[in-house]
Amino acid sequence: MPKVLRGRAGREDRRSDQIDTYGAELAQLLLGQLRPRPADHILHLGNPGVIPLVTNLAPRVPSGSITALVYSYDELVATQAALAAFEQVIVANEWAEIDPLVRFDLITSVVPYHLGVAYVEQILTVALQQLKPTGGLLIAGDQYHEFDRYLGLLRTLVTGMQTVATSGQNRVVQVEARAVKRKGGLVKRSGQ
Repeated sequence: MPKVLRGRAGREDRRSDQIDTYGAELAQLLLGQLRPRPADHILHLGNPGVIPLVTNLAPRVPSGSITALVYSYDELVATQAALAAFEQVIVANEWAEIDPLVRFDLITSVVPYHLGVAYVEQILTVALQQLKPTGGLLIAGDQYHEFDRYLGLLRTLVTGMQTVATSGQNRVVQVEARAVKRKGGLVKRSGQ
């Protein structure tokens, strides 16, 4: 019989399980909306859901690339190990590892609510500026984890967005690159 974790360790273990479930459910909903071309360059804004999403997407972009941005060293190691079979997949854990001049055909994210509003706002702001003019952003989230709040942040950065899938409390929202508000070019990354 497995040992039951109590106290802080138990809470952290349950929270990790909840984040994994959240990511897996939303990754499946998000995958149903993705129609990548074989040469597309895709950026996925990290955990949760990165492994099932990229595992499914990688065979669909054999001459393209997928860059997966994760948020901790542990996630970096686990994600690199899980996705090692795919040559076109790059796993990074800091924006500094992603060339600021690279533009992506598609950017995806299962909103990492557990990292806080300020962090989600930062990654959305920077990611939108890295879309190709014909590209798109698809983000997934649920009502229980303040998805509407993140959509409110997104509304300040774009002129329009569209809900493209729903399942219960889960939603996927799409933004086309032409809807991104640009003020005199690219938004500066923090630290630049």
